[in-house]
Amino acid sequence: MTRDIEKYGTGYIRVRKELAAYPTMSFDYEESGDGYFVSVNYREQKTVTTPKTTPKTTPKTRERLLELIGRNSRVTREELAQQLGISINGVKQHILKLKKEGVLERIGGNRVGSWRIITVKN
Repeated sequence: MTRDIEKYGTGYIRVRKELAAYPTMSFDYEESGDGYFVSVNYREQKTVTTPKTTPKTTPKTRERLLELIGRNSRVTREELAQQLGISINGVKQHILKLKKEGVLERIGGNRVGSWRIITVKN
């Protein structure tokens, strides 16, 4: 029985060690009456692209994205991200820019819709 009771406190230490690898997460606890109040918090980490690489990669990525959509108008954002080697959020940003420029539009809903390339501007 004594060994079991000694193990109770090690869970906090193990959780803290594991969360140390995630700087956007925190683990706090405080005594509350006959027990403990535990909270695990997560703060979304912001990622920033460097201006040095973005202008070089954007035109190539844009061309490849339009090429993939031209081959399969029902391609998903997840599939585009995988084939382009970028994040889904990266794909969303490219698509948003192409929509604003009038180059690309979505026909139908997210699940059954398709992409349409309106015009390619160089």
